[in-house]
Amino acid sequence: MEGHQKPGTNGSSARKAPLKVLETPFCGDLRSKKFYLRDAILTSAEEYYDGSGHIWCYHTQMPVGPDGYRAAPEHCGPDRPCYRSALAQPTVEVVMRKMDKDTDANLEV
Repeated sequence: MEGHQKPGTNGSSARKAPLKVLETPFCGDLRSKKFYLRDAILTSAEEYYDGSGHIWCYHTQMPVGPDGYRAAPEHCGPDRPCYRSALAQPTVEVVMRKMDKDTDANLEV
């Protein structure tokens, strides 16, 4: 029968498997001053380090990642549970601070 296709053979009704994001050498949430001066993905530890040597995690804003371990190129790779490829879609993590009743009372106008 000409003009008829089996279901799932024409791309529109076929299920597409999600593409696997390629892993980058370092977590996409690793930051340093030099990170902001580059227009490409950093691929070596030397590209992160500057004279201060200060490197931090985007999510914690500290030199420690969300998993409690040091944030540095030597440590922030695909083997970490908090790792995100630099080619992956960024995630937004909102850290909510639990306020006690005294703080809430002070917010009244």
